Amino acid sequence: MRQFDKETINEVILWRLGESPKGVAYYAEDDAGGFRPVYVAEQRNRLLATAAGLQARGLGKDGRVAILADVRHEWVQVDFATLLSRGVTVGIYPTCTPEAVQYMLDHAEVRWIAIEANKYLDGLVDTLNACPKL
Repeated sequence: MRQFDKETINEVILWRLGESPKGVAYYAEDDAGGFRPVYVAEQRNRLLATAAGLQARGLGKDGRVAILADVRHEWVQVDFATLLSRGVTVGIYPTCTPEAVQYMLDHAEVRWIAIEANKYLDGLVDTLNACPKL
């Protein structure tokens, strides 16, 4: 049995990003409801840029980033960028009530939140304003 020499998720992410830039990292849903290839170079650029942006805004070891979004490849990109920044991801279902969202944000001491769309943000403005750590 071959042993995998990577020990952490960050080692696996960085190893995968080091593969051929023209290689396909995965397939993501496109606007027409089909799927398009996401190339390693595109994935690397997005992850590293997102991680750098989070770090520039103060994200460091054990900092919490919440993600409120449907299942989509951007969710994974924010998650991986958070992990590469040594942060912690807090997933929030879009179907959660504002009270549940506030509880999770406060309980997890979340400082940053990524929200997929205005349709989710519109109903949470008061909730987000009530979270002092954001």
